[in-house]
Formats: sequence, C-alpha cells, structure tokens
Amino acid sequence: MWLNGKKVTTTEKRTSTNPSRPAEVIGVFQNATVEMARQAVEDANKFFDTWKRVPSQERAKFLFGAAQIVRERKYELMRWCATKWEDVGGSGCGHRRRRSIFLSFTGGKLRLVWASRRS
Repeated sequence: MWLNGKKVTTTEKRTSTNPSRPAEVIGVFQNATVEMARQAVEDANKFFDTWKRVPSQERAKFLFGAAQIVRERKYELMRWCATKWEDVGGSGCGHRRRRSIFLSFTGGKLRLVWASRRS
C-alpha cells in the first residue's frame, strides 16, 4: 500500500480467495486503519491541487500508459478473472477489455480538450 508517496506495510493483512476453492489465496493486501484511510484522503486532496494544473495532454499519457499495461498483461488478467469469477470467456474478461477501451477513450478525449485549448 502507498500512502503519501511511501510504501507502507501493516502487521495485519487481508486476503482474497478463489470462491470455488476458499483455501486458495489469490491476493494478500495491507489492512489499513481508519487513520490511514483519512490520511490517504487528505493526501489525495492536497495532491489534487498539483494534479489539476497538469496539462490534459500529460494526463492523457497516464491513461494511455494504463491502457497499454492492461493490454500487455491481458493474459495474466484473464487468468485472474477466470480464477476470481470462474468465467474464462464471459463478463470477467470482458471487463478487462472495457477498462482498456475506457482508458484509451478517456485519453483521446483529454487530447481533444488539450488541442481545443491551444487553438
């Protein structure tokens, strides 16, 4: 878990399991405290003052980068979808594709906003 740009680990963890095999752990996560959550929200609000000044073309690069990661790791994500939702060809994998399309679409829209502000 990352808080205020620093990696944070906690002694308590949460696990995510395969619903068809509850003994199979597929993810382990830090268990944040209420105070950590409050701090994360405060930090996000502070950072937004900086982020909102980042040009839309630069923001679009982040979205295109995220979409590229989703495309590059599609098989890994599809395996995870199949394990988590037991749905190799259905909605679980469809969600991954829709996320990639959404990220690319939003990045394209940000480019258009940037272009219109330059003219």
